[in-house]
Amino acid sequence: MRKQTLDNCTTQLKQILIHAYQQGESFSSVSVRDFVQDLAHQLHSLLQNENVNK
Repeated sequence: MRKQTLDNCTTQLKQILIHAYQQGESFSSVSVRDFVQDLAHQLHSLLQNENVNK
């Protein structure tokens, strides 16, 4: 069960990073600070969801 949760978390993290990379390529007007804050918010939400599911 723990391995499956870790796999789900890893998959979600990959999706967030791919999405962030694609966003960075298409939105040159977004500041690095805003970009990193958005990424941190998504990762924080992911980790909170994982902690709730434990």
